[in-house]
This record gives sequence, C-alpha cells and structure tokens, in this order.
Amino acid sequence: MKRILSQLCLATLLLATTFSCKKEDDAQVTNATIQLEAPTELPDTSLDLFEITFTNQNSGSSSTAITNATGLAKITLEEGLYNISTTTEKEVISDQGEKSKLNFTARLENVKVVGATQNIEMPLIRSAKTSAWVFKEIFISCSPYPNSRKFYIYDQFFEIYNNSDELQNAKGIAFGESRHVSTSSTYAWGDVTKQVALSNVYSIPEDVDYMVQPGESIVIATKGLDHRTIDPSFQDLSHANFECYDGGKFDTDVPEVPNLVVNFTTTRSFWMASMQQNRSYVLFKADNLKKYVTDNIGHKPGNEDYKGMFVDNKLVLDAVELAKEGKFNSKGLDISLDLTKAMMIGETKGKSFRRKVKEVKDGRTIYQDTNNSEQDFIVQDKPTPFVQAKN
Repeated sequence: MKRILSQLCLATLLLATTFSCKKEDDAQVTNATIQLEAPTELPDTSLDLFEITFTNQNSGSSSTAITNATGLAKITLEEGLYNISTTTEKEVISDQGEKSKLNFTARLENVKVVGATQNIEMPLIRSAKTSAWVFKEIFISCSPYPNSRKFYIYDQFFEIYNNSDELQNAKGIAFGESRHVSTSSTYAWGDVTKQVALSNVYSIPEDVDYMVQPGESIVIATKGLDHRTIDPSFQDLSHANFECYDGGKFDTDVPEVPNLVVNFTTTRSFWMASMQQNRSYVLFKADNLKKYVTDNIGHKPGNEDYKGMFVDNKLVLDAVELAKEGKFNSKGLDISLDLTKAMMIGETKGKSFRRKVKEVKDGRTIYQDTNNSEQDFIVQDKPTPFVQAKN
C-alpha cells in the first residue's frame, strides 16, 4: 500500500511539474524592432545610444533597449499593452559650425505588442530648450503632525534655481499652476502642443533687477512664516525670498517677506497649491508681462464658466508635471515640455519632489534637466529648502 501511495504521489508531482512548465512555455512573446525617426535638427547618423524604455501597463515592469547608429533597437517582450519612451542629450552642430547640446525625446502610449514579430516606428522631437532656470524643489503635500492623523497645509514652497554658470536676472519671471487636473480622463483646455492653461500667475516684479548668482536659488513660500512655531517638524519659510499674497481678507501678509505680483488668479480667497499633486507647474517669461497676461486670458473651450490664462509653450523656461500613483489619467503638458511626470508612490505627506543632481562642478551643483520629470526628479522624505544637494 505504501508503495502504491508513493507512486501516486510521484505521478501527481510529475503531472504538476509538467503542467507548470507547459504554462510557462505557453507565455506569448514578441520579437519587437523599434526604429527612431530623426527630426530635422538631428542627423540620421546620430541616432545611436538612445535608451528606450518599455513599460508594461498591466504588470508595471520595465525593460530597456539601446539603439544602434541607425536608430534601430531590438527587444523581446511579453505580449501586452506598453508605454514606450526615450530621452537623450545629443551634441549638434549648427550650419554656422556652433556646437550645442540638445535633448531629444519621444513617447508612444498604449502600444499593443502582439504576435511573433512587430515593427514600431518612433518619431523623435526636440525637447524645449533648457534654460538657466529650473524648479529645484516642490513641497506641496502638507506636513503631518507627529503621532497624529492631522496635517498642516500652510508651509508649502517652490524653489527655483539658477542652473547656469552665469549671473541671471530673475525680474519678471512668472510662475503658475495648471488648470488641467491629471486625474481628468482627457485634456480639455485647448491645444496642449501650443500652450498651457494656468489657474494662477504670480511673478517677480518687473521694475527692479533681481540678480541671482550661479548655484543660488529663490524660495517662494505660499506663506512666508516660521511654521516651526506650530510644530518643530514644519518648515521655516520666514527667510523665503518671496511669498504668494493674494490680498483677500482671509489671507495673511508677512511684511518681512516680499510679495510676488499677482497677475491672474481664479482663487476667491487665497491660493494654495494642489495638495493632491495632480497639477503641472511652469516658469515662463514674457515681455511686458502684465499686458501679455491680460491679452491671453480666455475660457475653457466650450465652457465660458471656467477661465484660464494661456501661455505659449515657447515662453516656458521650465515645467514639471506631478502625479500620485494610480491617479494619473492624462497629461497637462506637451511632451516637448515634460515627456512624463514626477510621481509619488504610497504615503505622500511630508515629502517633496527634488531635482536630481547631474554633477557638482567647482562646488556648484548642476541639476539634471532633460525635460523628463520621471528621470529628473526624486521624492525626498524631508524637504530641504535653501539647501543645494551634492548627490
């Protein structure tokens, strides 16, 4: 009897193993070939060393492939639905013989990979030219009270940074939050390839020079207070360079911190950045900013109840799209401004988005800026206003 039971167990084990192997063998894979298409600014011979990322929308897993000199890459993928993206910096030579470094990018969404083989064409575009000014850090998620479920919303800040090696004049630089919410199923604020619709526009005064050395920053507080008086773990923004003061009866003006100019707002009381982290943020500069803003106030297409200020993508100095895991449905920025988005996963309270360090040169931090926030930003557990990272 023991021998019979032993043989039955062995047979069952063999059957289970065979079934398991067969299940793995039945997994369908596709040999994919992807071909980059060069824009006019990039010679066909400069398509090598683009790292292309394939992200499976079902599993969330990612795979990469590197292009050869002709922009061709091959990869074996499990069948499924994929987002495919790439961003690479290339040195180009103008007709006048001048050398410059430009970012080139591409993104395909919801690509169905199926069958034994598949050919995919991927047109590259030149990203918006990087500027001296970048968002170094954004903290808008709110601060948690220790050992409590309560949270504090007033110590938000944005830090912009002179990422160049030259003295820069920040006068007239404008800053705004998008009208589009990334949890929306579609973008409904006009032509995203040409403009960004904003709900608020603040700016550094245009009438006075505001010089910023290379490697120095400007901290913009929503409320320029030492919030540590509420709790020691909160942010001290009493030394912020500027604050957003809307002038309403419910707003608080801190005399020691200069106010930004309010050029446009849809806020009825006072503005706080979206704690849900589902908006985009832009820096831009326009000649005669006050007139430019006034001339470009409009409405959401098909709905005159919703106003927005529409800024030309060509005027944008820097842009970043934010998102929370599992709550991103549509982009609010053209991929030339930001190919992807910076995303927080899990608990967000007390955390900030901070730009990655590219290198430190002669003691000056140079932050990474490829117009691809997924690659350019990290999430910090503790915000660091006024502090420049070294790694």
